[in-house]
Amino acid sequence: MTQLPPLPDLSGYPDLPPLPEQRILDKWLSQTKGLLFTMKGAGFLGSLLCNHNFQWDVTAPTAWCNGSTIAFNPWFFMNLERDTRVTLLSHELWHTGFDHMSRLDGRDPELWNIAADHVINLKMIKDGFSFKGLEFGCMDPQYENMSTEQVYEKLKAEGYTPPPFMAEICPEDGKTGNPDVPPDPTGGGPGGNTPTMCGDLRKPEPGTESDVKNKIVQAIQASKMSQEAGVIPGETEMIMEDFLNPTLPWETLLYKFMNEMSNDDYSWKRPSRRYEDEYLPSLQGENGLEHLIYYLDISGSVSDHEILRFNSEVKYIHEGLAPKRLTLVTFDTEIQDVYEFEEGQAFEKIVVHGRGGTSLDCVQKHIAKHLPTSAVVFSDLFCHPMTPDPGVPVLWIVLDNKRAKTLFGTKVHMDRHQI
Repeated sequence: MTQLPPLPDLSGYPDLPPLPEQRILDKWLSQTKGLLFTMKGAGFLGSLLCNHNFQWDVTAPTAWCNGSTIAFNPWFFMNLERDTRVTLLSHELWHTGFDHMSRLDGRDPELWNIAADHVINLKMIKDGFSFKGLEFGCMDPQYENMSTEQVYEKLKAEGYTPPPFMAEICPEDGKTGNPDVPPDPTGGGPGGNTPTMCGDLRKPEPGTESDVKNKIVQAIQASKMSQEAGVIPGETEMIMEDFLNPTLPWETLLYKFMNEMSNDDYSWKRPSRRYEDEYLPSLQGENGLEHLIYYLDISGSVSDHEILRFNSEVKYIHEGLAPKRLTLVTFDTEIQDVYEFEEGQAFEKIVVHGRGGTSLDCVQKHIAKHLPTSAVVFSDLFCHPMTPDPGVPVLWIVLDNKRAKTLFGTKVHMDRHQI
């Protein structure tokens, strides 16, 4: 079992109630994790459990989750009964299971947290979890069988007034949720540097959004392997259906474009060495995909979500067709970053710099210099067309600009509202 980070030094705060030694707290948490596997949904929740980090946060009123880490207030945790600790742990895991953090989408964070808690708690009551000591939580039966979005809209329409305790667990930025507890010296918690959404929901760490969805996918697979029935909520299945099964025509065409250069394709550009007297076609490497370059427009007119979406398609093609070499190039008015991936190498995250205007001059020069097997350019193309033709196959993925002009290559249009 991974050792939890140490508790902050509280010797300067003698008025705080005493805590047991951390090894005792860690043992209790370890026991709680073990008991989780005896509950309904153990396959789904157990998979999520193994994909989270854990820590103690003395500034948190109860607990929080950001999709990667779950933290507990040690005083709150130790005063709960054994079965209720399992409920608290499972509740936080379900926030990841519902992907509540990334679904905020501009809504009021306080009301979204309340709606999310209603949905989770009502499900867990059905699944037989104990809420002794947590009766103050949101669990109104009128919201049964409703999605988080539906509960949120109903609460909003009714002019819902949050209970008084929400003022403590939704603190102002830079303040501690509990006025009797000092800010965490380690920088965690609402009183530290960790950004809070509201209550037990925290913003995901930068660059982890797709990681959270991958955790949910793994948990769904684990649940199905465990032959669990009625565990995965309908709204979670819908979210993952959209994530796993894209229906946009450009994605199909992208794969088709790449697949046409796979191992049953031949090139007349170079002769086969087996036949010295005859000019016959030869394979371009084992699978014909020797070097692919993807050019990703990161100018200000392309959103972070759109960049992330296309980047996931690049990963899909990289893993599905296994090119000998893949280069991912980000650009705006100039080349910003270049990422190289060899066959079999893990597709790592990229960091976006730049975010200026758009120019294809730098892309044309880069293609002409490196002469890849093919190139894919993702851009809204609100710029002058590329010229001259660099002499390699080019697939243009044009974002929401049907008037975009290209002088060569294959062009596919994509609407923003479809992403």
